[in-house]
Amino acid sequence: MPVQARKRDDQQDDALHWLRVDAGGMVEHGRYHFNGSYGRLFPSLAARPNVPPAAETLGLKGGPMDGGDLPDPIQDNARITAGFTFFGQFLDHDLTFDPAPLGRSEDPAQMTNARTPMLELDSLYGPGPVVAPFLYDRNDPTRLLLTPIGGRFFDVPRNSQGMALMGDPRNDSNLVVVQLHVAFARFHNSVVETLRGRVPYDDLFAAARRIVCWHYQWIVLHEYLPLVCGDEVVADLLHNGRRHYRPTDRPFIPVEFSGAAFRFGHSQLGPVYPLRGGLRPLFRRNGLPGGDLQGSRPLAADSCVDWRDFFAVDAAVTPLHSRLIDVRITSPLLDLPDTVVSAATLSLHRSLAVRNLLRGTQLGLPAGQEVARAMEIAPLADADLWPSAAARGATAPLWWYVLREAELLEHGRHLGPVGGRIVAEVIHGLIDLDPRSFLHADATWTPSLPRGTPDTFTIRDLLQFADAI
Repeated sequence: MPVQARKRDDQQDDALHWLRVDAGGMVEHGRYHFNGSYGRLFPSLAARPNVPPAAETLGLKGGPMDGGDLPDPIQDNARITAGFTFFGQFLDHDLTFDPAPLGRSEDPAQMTNARTPMLELDSLYGPGPVVAPFLYDRNDPTRLLLTPIGGRFFDVPRNSQGMALMGDPRNDSNLVVVQLHVAFARFHNSVVETLRGRVPYDDLFAAARRIVCWHYQWIVLHEYLPLVCGDEVVADLLHNGRRHYRPTDRPFIPVEFSGAAFRFGHSQLGPVYPLRGGLRPLFRRNGLPGGDLQGSRPLAADSCVDWRDFFAVDAAVTPLHSRLIDVRITSPLLDLPDTVVSAATLSLHRSLAVRNLLRGTQLGLPAGQEVARAMEIAPLADADLWPSAAARGATAPLWWYVLREAELLEHGRHLGPVGGRIVAEVIHGLIDLDPRSFLHADATWTPSLPRGTPDTFTIRDLLQFADAI
């Protein structure tokens, strides 16, 4: 029997006005669990030749991409708060998971995506309560299972070795993303309690998931994308439609997006972040004591986040800013420790920047200049594109080009015309082409849960509704 509904006096009666509940809501439809495909946004463009400047020259510690290992106010991006860096990582884990190792050329058509090319939170829900009951409350499988850790704080469920039980293990990769995962689980559970008694119990999970996904999609489309891609790009996209991402069959993940443009978030990461126990570095160096931001371990009270430090949710608290979107990557990411990569990893491959650049070569990505021309955008001049005269005349890796374009044309506040258009079009397309998304199912829909401003819904509203602030 379902547990007794908890009374919530602050919910609106119209929360159900748009619901179309599918029968058998406790069992997910099979279409949500096919392996999503990859493809090319610009299939006619040739792969970038592997010519200087080599990836190792650009991405090694001490090279032109090294942004230092200390907080630097000059590198702060006042437009975007630090929480959206991790929100982007959470979003990425909802869309793509290609576990292929470095060093092997790949045909995107043969690559396997362990996620679905839809914003439907399979990283949170897994295959649903029937197939993955360990993710759900045994006494009421409409609710996601969470573990209290004291006060108002929760952790994800874990096995006897401390490994997280979740739809995507990468959401346990650091202490901020795992708590964003927890916040979404709490959001789902709050929605369940809002709907309890208003819809049949057998339909409750499906109804709650629909509400959660639609509000999540709204945040991505109306808050996240304008911040990172630019207001003008997103406004033009919503008014005039997509120009480049137009799948003829079913949605796919372009490698220009997954292997380059959407990796801009790596430049937004700083070296340290505030937790309730104090500032924590991204990584603890091998053999040194002290805490860090790495996950894959049970949460403790001093490792919990205060979301007021990450998002603009309280006028009395100034949140931390993300770093500017540019070619500078914080030093800890250029020398990953043994706790992140294998101890046998080549020193070259310990740099996340090098790994991204080599991954672009492995995928056969075209040069940034050629992508710009294909999009009918004037490419950056050599004198602006490269940090040294010796490199000029070379074709640019697409990831480098996207970061450099944001730095030069937008002062690092958001992506430039090439990167911004790719990211915005692909994410918009994945929402628009999903028959269960709000754009496809009901383009006139607006958020129905309590919110601070009519006709919108922000990450602040989600965290408040989840009782996570």
